[in-house]
Amino acid sequence: MLTFNAYECLLNCEAEVVEDCTSMKEESMWSDPESWALKAAPGEGDEVVIGLCDNIVLDVDTPILKKLVVNGRLSFKNDVTQPQFLTLNAKLIHVNAGELLIGSS
Repeated sequence: MLTFNAYECLLNCEAEVVEDCTSMKEESMWSDPESWALKAAPGEGDEVVIGLCDNIVLDVDTPILKKLVVNGRLSFKNDVTQPQFLTLNAKLIHVNAGELLIGSS
């Protein structure tokens, strides 16, 4: 089940200006510490930014994040031979200048 609640921004609504990505990076897994600047997968209450040109594949359930900003690409792992349900937990998700890809045709 996929549930989204969309809210209109009423305060502090100016979006960060992000340049276009000229070359998307190779896919890296959310669970891989090397995918992240701090060399650790995001934890409970973290504010996470998927940077411009980053190409992150969600391959594990996340803890509850305080905020997730997508400036690059975040896609859910889509393995047709071993389908699994993944949960992205966040109090706020802002797809600023990127893509959030879930599912397939």
